[in-house]
Amino acid sequence: MKPAIVVLLIFIGHLSFSQIPGTLSYQGILMQSDGITPLVDGAHTIVFNFDNVSTVDDPALFSRTVSVTTTKGLFTCIIGGGTGANAPFDATEISQLGNQQIFIGIKVDGAANELSPRAQLTSVAYAFQAQSIIDGAVSNAKIASGVDASKLIGTMGGSTSINTTGTVTATSFSGFGTVPIGAILDWWRPNSSFSVPAGFKICDGSVISDAASPYNGTTSPNLLDKFVRGVTNVANIGTAGGSTSTSSDSHRHIWSYYNGSDWVSYDSSGGVINMTNYGDGLDMAGSGYYPMYSMTSATFFYTTSDSHSHTLTPPFVGLLKIMRIK
Repeated sequence: MKPAIVVLLIFIGHLSFSQIPGTLSYQGILMQSDGITPLVDGAHTIVFNFDNVSTVDDPALFSRTVSVTTTKGLFTCIIGGGTGANAPFDATEISQLGNQQIFIGIKVDGAANELSPRAQLTSVAYAFQAQSIIDGAVSNAKIASGVDASKLIGTMGGSTSINTTGTVTATSFSGFGTVPIGAILDWWRPNSSFSVPAGFKICDGSVISDAASPYNGTTSPNLLDKFVRGVTNVANIGTAGGSTSTSSDSHRHIWSYYNGSDWVSYDSSGGVINMTNYGDGLDMAGSGYYPMYSMTSATFFYTTSDSHSHTLTPPFVGLLKIMRIK
């Protein structure tokens, strides 16, 4: 006698697909066609056809075949709880379950046709929707401030804050507080085992070769062993100048010193020459200002006239200059 489904109870919807394979618990009663007599106790095979239309025998979106054992017609099974024809629902199937109205067609023990009518998937099973949210379905207002960012994948906006101790990965960030593309930073690199941060390049004067960068094909500024000087004219951005030392014109230095009472120098023969006269009759330091002796500078002792350099580098700590390129 042809069996019929007279009672269908769908009571458990889904288990987290990210941790446990997607399954659906299903309970029902198989009855004889009279609707009163349970199907003979024992093993039976049920094909569950999942579809988005209610028409009996319409081609299914996907199916699962499950072996059940009935007691007085009652059976309970886990659809997707096995392998092969009863393998767990995959991501595509879960999306189909969660994004549209689903009907289940049932075939028992190899029957050619489904039982009529198809059963409508109840709302409990729509917990699958939590695994596959329709694009744009969650607004900023529905995201609580301080949400754990490790639970989010996608785009957030507005004034929503993110608190996380993990890593936030994105193709780009916008707004204040971010490092703009083109910004140059000082970077401490103890040794070469430290990789240059992603999206940055050492300012070494080489050509930038990164298709994802707006600076692709341009030459980075060469800041190796160089300071940075601010400019007022944008036309001067990137210009270089200065030197590691400053060379002066040809000149001489007068040798002189204070001997405790007078400033003295030396003549060309090495003799001491007084350079000041305190004019107080005691040849001692007094108050006020006093004139130099009447003597030409030619009588002072000079160094040999030549050109030479003075190093002007102040104390420093070496850091790498890196530039954000994307």
